Amino acid sequence: RSAHGPELHSSPASAEVIADLSDLPADYDLYLADASGTILAASLEEGTTPEHVDTNVGGGTFYLYVHSDAGRPVDPQNPYHLALSLATPSTGASASIP
Repeated sequence: RSAHGPELHSSPASAEVIADLSDLPADYDLYLADASGTILAASLEEGTTPEHVDTNVGGGTFYLYVHSDAGRPVDPQNPYHLALSLATPSTGASASIP
């Protein structure tokens, strides 16, 4: 029903998190949460429209969640594509996970 995505660690005072969920085989949603589970950003497009999250976070641990509502069809044999970028605004330095 729902899946857990990557764990992110941001050590600078602030960083920009950009995540894109594409090639969706089903209606998935994308959430960014902090270590306490508070949702900081979400993309809730209908159907197989790609999902996108772009937000600034402070230092800490963060989680991306890919979620499908109960009762919606999910095909575990047909994966989606998750692209992730974490950049520090002050230096422009970034790291990406394709």
